[in-house]
Amino acid sequence: MSHTPGTWVTRRDDSTNEQIFVALGDHKGRGRVIGMCEMWGTSAEDKANARLIAAAPETLAALRQLTEYLVAYEGSRFVTQLDAAEAAIAKATGEVTA
Repeated sequence: MSHTPGTWVTRRDDSTNEQIFVALGDHKGRGRVIGMCEMWGTSAEDKANARLIAAAPETLAALRQLTEYLVAYEGSRFVTQLDAAEAAIAKATGEVTA
């Protein structure tokens, strides 16, 4: 199964002023909540976590493109980095077997 496509964004719940929702920017014409992060206050760490989650689809796509490029053009020079990138992609997509 594939993840919910981006764009993902962070949004603050104005009614409680305590949560940031990580939501799909547009899902068939409407937003779709894909997760939320408790905001006990508005700590920098909570905001950073929400931004990291929201950037996940773009990060995965960029890592896939970079991996494809390295395999095609520079693969033998970056074996360790390619292994790490491929492991991260597998973890993000649920393809990890261990």
